[in-house]
Amino acid sequence: MSYAVVVSTFFSVAISGYWAFGNKSAGNVMSNLAPSDMPALVPNWLIFVDNMCIIIQLLAICLVCMLALLHQATYILYIVKQKP
Repeated sequence: MSYAVVVSTFFSVAISGYWAFGNKSAGNVMSNLAPSDMPALVPNWLIFVDNMCIIIQLLAICLVCMLALLHQATYILYIVKQKP
């Protein structure tokens, strides 16, 4: 079920991007909304908010990935502490 949600989300963005920008659409959605050779199609604050959301998501992903490492480190310290 989760794969269906992800696939439908990605395909809806891809199809709407192609519908809005044709075959000139860039791979990054934000590149289409703020092209370098034209005025931006969205306000600058929206681009800033988008970038902040990306940074927050990357930080959250780092924390989740580090859980396994921290669990192993805690286990090793527990074993070292238990040795006589």
